[in-house]
Order: sequence, then structure tokens, then C-alpha cells
Amino acid sequence: FTTLLYTIKFELLMYSVFVYGTLKKGFPNHRYLADSSFVGKARLTTKYPLIVATKYYVPYLLQVPGTGHLVKGEVYRVTDEVLQRLDELEGYPGYYNRVKVPVYLEEEEEEERDGNMNGDRKEKDRKDVMGEEEERKEECFVYLIDRYQDELLQEEMVSEYTIQHTQQYIAPDQRPDPVPREQVIDSSK
Repeated sequence: FTTLLYTIKFELLMYSVFVYGTLKKGFPNHRYLADSSFVGKARLTTKYPLIVATKYYVPYLLQVPGTGHLVKGEVYRVTDEVLQRLDELEGYPGYYNRVKVPVYLEEEEEEERDGNMNGDRKEKDRKDVMGEEEERKEECFVYLIDRYQDELLQEEMVSEYTIQHTQQYIAPDQRPDPVPREQVIDSSK
């Protein structure tokens, strides 16, 4: 019973976070997600503009629902401690904003399903009844820019931040100077 209580308490202290840029697996800032559980690949349920901007090639998700693409990323379950590390990295509050948005979790590849190559018949029947899209929907925290400079909307919008983008990315601890806030943030908004 104690183990069950601990498990329930631990699960209640976990947060789902959707990451779309340098925090993804194999990317430069993934170390900030140490001690987190990978849930799966996902995509936003609403289009948002994802751009790569500044001389440091930083990915920015702008809070303009309905513009851009259904951005692809990954979902992680994180502890309060990890969430605080992410807040610090992203400059929340003040730079990025952290909000909850719905995402669709991608289907696992068949060979990833607990060794059951044909999938589980009960699971398939349940999805048929519930609707596959709603079944895979989950609310996650995401970091985005809500007070952005309007000219950022002129940048190329991408559906996914790829490993090719990181070839020119410079991590915060390796930058000779920080990104000037006024290049990204519009303080009048």
C-alpha cells in the first residue's frame, strides 16, 4: 500500500512537457531533461509558427494559433525540479511563456509495441470506439513567445526543428553575448 501511495504521489507531481527544439532527444539542450521520462513523439493540434531566428539560430514558437504548421516534437514527463530547470533555461517568466496546449501523441511503430507485432486487439477496438485522434490527445506545457516582435512573423516557418538546424545553433552558455531582448520581445505588448 505504501508503494502504491508513493507511486500515486509521484505521478501527481509529474508534468507533461512538449519540446520542439533544442531540448529534443539528441539535440544540444537535451541534458536539461535528465531524470525525465520520454512519452513519445507528438505534434501540436493547432498550427503555430515555429521559426529559427537571431544570430544564434534559436527556435522560437510564437503564440499565433492558426498560423504556421502543426509543429512536431516530443513529450516528456518531468518532475517539479526538471520543470524549474526548464523555466530557467527558457527565461520563464519574462522571456518565454509556459502554457498548456493539446498535442496528439504519435502511434508507436509496431515493433516498439511490447514485442506484440500485431498490436493489441482490445486496444484497437477501444480506439475505434473512442476515435483515434481523441485517444492520443494530451495536454502539455509548452514554451512559446507571446510578446514577439511582429517582424518575426516574416521569418520562414518550419514544421519541425531538425538536427540540421542545430549545426548553426549556439547554446546559451557558449554565446559571447545574450540575445538582445528587443530582437525577440516586444515590451509594449
